[in-house]
Amino acid sequence: MTLDQDIKNIKREFEALERVVIKIKTIKKNDVNQEILVEKLRKVNQIYRNFIILVDQLKYQQEEIVSNILLRVEQEKQGLEVTKSESKTNQWYSKACSNLKDKHYKEAVKYFENAIAQNPNYEYTWNYKGYTLKEIAKNIPINQNTPKRVQEKKSLLLKAIEDFDKAIEINPRKSVFWVNKSDALWELKDYQEAVNSINKAIEINPREQDFKKSLMRIIDYDNITIE
Repeated sequence: MTLDQDIKNIKREFEALERVVIKIKTIKKNDVNQEILVEKLRKVNQIYRNFIILVDQLKYQQEEIVSNILLRVEQEKQGLEVTKSESKTNQWYSKACSNLKDKHYKEAVKYFENAIAQNPNYEYTWNYKGYTLKEIAKNIPINQNTPKRVQEKKSLLLKAIEDFDKAIEINPRKSVFWVNKSDALWELKDYQEAVNSINKAIEINPREQDFKKSLMRIIDYDNITIE
């Protein structure tokens, strides 16, 4: 039954109540119709009480409906904000990857940072930002190995490792993150930690032969012992 139907039924009952009241006023005491009308009045009183209950119920239902509508609107609003945020993140991420592919490393880093600002929980953004920083460090010309350049390279590699660690924190079972971290550690000449990272990658993906080749490269380069 709809709200309009409930209201129409209540209106009819009250019209009946008015007719009964008019009749009661016209009958004489001890009139045979008195008992009948009194009984009708009792029924109308019950209708009235039911009406009061119905009004309260309708009021509660309306409040609940309004509350649910407001909640739904807020959820849709939040969902829209999330969608907008995800869309913006994807835009920055796509721009960053495009610049990385074209070896425009500084632009790529900027766009990766923008993507991270929108969504800091996407592990690949951290990984590729670290990879980009690592590439910048590796591309510092050898003939520019002045103390300033050496420090710049070290700083870039340390930042790259921080980014790889963040990616690993979000998804520790992604072997490529460990490989990238190992490569950055190797560039820093931290060979033992590089071995530890590549071993972690092999533990996750033991069938990947390239990981084992990377491990042997580090071992052969520095003649270190595997722990």
